[in-house]
Amino acid sequence: ERALAAACEQLAGALSLDQVYVLVAHSDPGSSEGAVLGEFPALHQPGEVLPLEGFETYRRLETQREPVIVEPAESGEQVPGLPPHLQSRQLHTLMLIPLLVQDDWIGFMMMGSAQAGGSFSEADRAAVQMVAAQVAASLRSADLMDEIQRRASQLDQVTAFGRLITSTLDRSRLLQHVAELIPGLLPTEQLQIALLAAGQSRMRVITLSKDAPPQEDDTAAAGSSIEEVVRTQNPMLVLDLQSSAYTDHRHTIGQGMRSVLVAPLSISGRAMGVVMVSHSRPHRYTPTDLTLLQQIAHQIAIALENARQYQVAQQRALYEEALSEITSDLQQQADLRVMLQQTMADLGKVLGAHRARVRLQVTPPEAAQSARVKE
Repeated sequence: ERALAAACEQLAGALSLDQVYVLVAHSDPGSSEGAVLGEFPALHQPGEVLPLEGFETYRRLETQREPVIVEPAESGEQVPGLPPHLQSRQLHTLMLIPLLVQDDWIGFMMMGSAQAGGSFSEADRAAVQMVAAQVAASLRSADLMDEIQRRASQLDQVTAFGRLITSTLDRSRLLQHVAELIPGLLPTEQLQIALLAAGQSRMRVITLSKDAPPQEDDTAAAGSSIEEVVRTQNPMLVLDLQSSAYTDHRHTIGQGMRSVLVAPLSISGRAMGVVMVSHSRPHRYTPTDLTLLQQIAHQIAIALENARQYQVAQQRALYEEALSEITSDLQQQADLRVMLQQTMADLGKVLGAHRARVRLQVTPPEAAQSARVKE
């Protein structure tokens, strides 16, 4: 940022300009805003987002991807159609140069002069284009380096995330860890886990938040993106939910979300559901984000399966202990009625039953005698 600010100042001095800035376009297609990375004179904070709504010259530049020079029809007039943040500069001549890397649109450089009757020569244009090419290459290199560092950091965080949740056998604590950690790895405004096995018609959708307890809803699976991901075990990236026909996405739009990532929760080829992250901004996620969510989902699936197996083993141990106690009590009881009543009461506690019934079949004496004779 300091290097860009210095470059803007040098360019302003060399060409006698009153305004120079480098603006990086918003990543969303058709967006009408961008972030200032370098400017002279410095009127905005680095990274500050500026509106470009109604700035037709910018739209022309974005479409044609060729330098645009704008001069008023009458000498001494201000350039028309400027966005609000430029109107106060009283600019009479503008030159906009696209920042391109292999035809990939990054943003633009803008130079303005407040001198009436001023203009840009072909030499000025050629010099600025050379500077713009160097700026674009530098910005792309910086972006790639930032991305490499960010992904390396995310990989470390995912590894730590996996160690934490796979060592947690309590399901409620596991879900709380997920709610706390995923927003630090991916842009997340809504986080959900849906539990659905292949072939089931209904699913449990758990909405997670680090500031509130989980909210569970039971809903139909038919026609949903969740059913699709569970059936195919392929992840899903939806850039804009407005174009989606899945039933659950209509509900998600109603909650203010516009883009979503969905990754399957599966272990040993068995699907158990999905994990979903959503954002209110369309085109917020990338294929790289989807790959990251798949790694996270794999860790969550392992942790959920570990918690399930632990719960089953714990329940089995409780049953076996209770049955051992019941057997021991039976051996000490001589009265049949008391023995049966106590057995039913103990089994009811173990199984969580509210009612129990014992049916005894009485063998007539003649049938019992006949059986003994046959033996």
